Amino acid sequence: MCFNHISDMKTLKIAILSVLAALMICGVCTSCKKGNVISPQIYLYNFFINSDTLKADSIVLYPGDTLKYMMQLQPFYDRIESLEVETERAYVKDSIFSDEDYKELCDLTQSDRKAGKYIFKNMKDGYYLTADNYLIALKSPETELNQVSVTYRFKSTADVSGDFNPIKLKLTFVIKNRK
Repeated sequence: MCFNHISDMKTLKIAILSVLAALMICGVCTSCKKGNVISPQIYLYNFFINSDTLKADSIVLYPGDTLKYMMQLQPFYDRIESLEVETERAYVKDSIFSDEDYKELCDLTQSDRKAGKYIFKNMKDGYYLTADNYLIALKSPETELNQVSVTYRFKSTADVSGDFNPIKLKLTFVIKNRK
């Protein structure tokens, strides 16, 4: 009788493990079917002002100065769709892609460099994009704080919404007039 009880317990354990394995497989298949749920990310790094490494936490520019930094658009397992660059273009000129890269990466019928709108074409799932970014200070806004901001909105094909796709990153700096 003890032998049957042990055999029944083994059968019950195998049945439970089989059901759990089936549920896990269904969960994996369902998550694949729904797509990725990781928000895309924007990384800014390697800051330079006029070829000098930026060492301070705050960025101060003067008219004519160039702020250079690297930007990485990371879609994780998804595909890069678009990037929008919003700034006060009366105070700063922005430049992300060379003419060649712009023509190769962007849909020219939907993109507008002057407006900071980049719609990407032929991007593969999981490929990230790294680009040099240049901001040239044109003039000071002559406000109390003299602050100018550049806001990046990056969208991927990830199945997330709200503040997670497109993801938004804001870079704020100061432009001062020379005295």
